[in-house]
Amino acid sequence: MEQYPAIAFIVKHGRLLTWAIALLPPLVIGLLLHAAGFHWLWSALALAALPLTYLVARSYVELVAIIADMLLPK
Repeated sequence: MEQYPAIAFIVKHGRLLTWAIALLPPLVIGLLLHAAGFHWLWSALALAALPLTYLVARSYVELVAIIADMLLPK
């Protein structure tokens, strides 16, 4: 897997990457909405997207792991 360092990195650090990819965008959007003076409900709705972003990030990491396991030589 030396030929594919990005895939190796994702496979090795997938759990941490999943949390970072899933948590950062909704948190940043929620904080920006709050700082811009929007109603607190908009920030709560941005934070309500956390389960969806986690699901998307987790599925991406799992797909990369499956591809690396099945298709790449060891």
